[in-house]
Amino acid sequence: MSIYSRLLAAVGDRRWFAAMASRVAPRLDRIVFRITRRRRLATPASVATFFVTTVGRRTGAPRTVALSFLQREAGYIVVGTNFGKSATPEWALNLVANPRVRVEWGGEEFRAEATAVPIQDQEALWEAFEAMWPPYATYRARATDRTIGMFRLVRY
Repeated sequence: MSIYSRLLAAVGDRRWFAAMASRVAPRLDRIVFRITRRRRLATPASVATFFVTTVGRRTGAPRTVALSFLQREAGYIVVGTNFGKSATPEWALNLVANPRVRVEWGGEEFRAEATAVPIQDQEALWEAFEAMWPPYATYRARATDRTIGMFRLVRY
């Protein structure tokens, strides 16, 4: 793991980091992605991340966000921790309203459809998310006042 990745992992579960990262990281990811000609993000390389474009549930406008994911044979798993905040992230609410998305990853774009991951399948996935990015454990523990949405994105 790089020094950058270790540093972010060390502060990733702090409340100040969650407040700052939720505002800064999406913009920074898009800037770095553009500057590096679609090869890198500001997110640590140890955290698999892609861009997902949803349709705004109120506006109908496209909304693009960088999301970390787990790749599984049945698709890609994303989770709406929102850095442990009490509010569900907008992208997750958009997925519920309209499950069809566009994904950009590894130099390719594809369409996918989201479905909720059944509760009984989530624990093993949580363990995998926490292994990839340890602050997920803190985010999960903090967001006790809501159900954190977990979704499977399957290409179509």
